[in-house]
Amino acid sequence: MLRILRNYGNVTWRHVGRKTQMVYFGDKYPHKEKFYHETEEILKRHPRLKIALCHMYFLSADIDKAANILDTYPNTNFDLAPGVEYLYNMSRNRDEWHDFFIKYQDRIFFGTDIMELYHVKASMNRVWLVRNFLESDEEFYTPKALKAF
Repeated sequence: MLRILRNYGNVTWRHVGRKTQMVYFGDKYPHKEKFYHETEEILKRHPRLKIALCHMYFLSADIDKAANILDTYPNTNFDLAPGVEYLYNMSRNRDEWHDFFIKYQDRIFFGTDIMELYHVKASMNRVWLVRNFLESDEEFYTPKALKAF
C-alpha cells in the first residue's frame, strides 16, 4: 500500500502518540517510542513517500528531534491540529519554535481535527486556538496533568 501511495504521489497521514480506545484496549497500548521507531522504519524504507505526521508528531517538547525528522526525511510534513500540550510546550520556547516555523513553513499543514461531531462554535474555537497560537506571543496555560507531555 505504501508503495502505491508513494508511486502516485499521494500524501498519507500517520497519527502517533496518544492512547486511543479506537484501536487498543487496556494495558496493551504500545509506548510512544515504539510508534516513533515503526514510523521511522517506514520512512527509511520508503524515502519518496509523502507523509504528514499529525499533531507535530507529538514532539513539542523536543524541537531538536522535530527538526531532525524534517531534515532527515524531506517528504515528511507535520500538521498543526491542536494538542493542548504542544501549544503549552511551544509557547514556553516561543523564539526557537518561531524560527522552526519559518524554516519549515512549507512542510507544516494547518489543521484543527474538526470532525462532523463538532458544532460550528466548537469548530471555530479550534481554528481560533491555532491561529491565536501562531499570531500572538501569549503563553498557553494547561492543567498540571498535561505538563508531563
